[in-house]
Amino acid sequence: YKKSAIAYVQAIELDNENYELYYKLMKSYNSGKEFKKADSIFSIVKTAFENNKLPKEDMEFKAVSIAQFEWNGQIATVRKSLVDAKETLDITYKVFLQNKQGDKVERRFVVEKTTQIEKDGVKYLLCEQDKKTGGHITYPYGWTVDNIPVDDLEKAVKLVLDGKMTQGASSNFNK
Repeated sequence: YKKSAIAYVQAIELDNENYELYYKLMKSYNSGKEFKKADSIFSIVKTAFENNKLPKEDMEFKAVSIAQFEWNGQIATVRKSLVDAKETLDITYKVFLQNKQGDKVERRFVVEKTTQIEKDGVKYLLCEQDKKTGGHITYPYGWTVDNIPVDDLEKAVKLVLDGKMTQGASSNFNK
């Protein structure tokens, strides 16, 4: 990951408006456990978003890929919102687990802003958007900070995938 990061830094020096390079650099830093460096790159990307400089698709989607991890031979991609969460249920992170063939999203996890009851209480909860039923699942795992550590988000998702954490609540307004 360090070699990849060095290559992406060099590429950015040659073409500092190619934001795909920044996304790949963030992934390299996060995979190499250099989270502060990845966060600093995200800040650059967020500023570019605020100045309307990102590719059209990223401007519309308002989130960028910052990390990937593997689970059981499947790839999970972590995307982080470029818009700060202000309201309850605003999504700050999305994690897409692909099927083994890599051509479809099998599961979709999100981190949502919640109502913070206590001053130092949980601000964000791990949830899942159930593709089969259209339901919303909430897990008993949360964070008190705005900038959620990517490795902790990965840990939480893997706990669910491994069956070591079950839902705390669910709802389905479609049925």
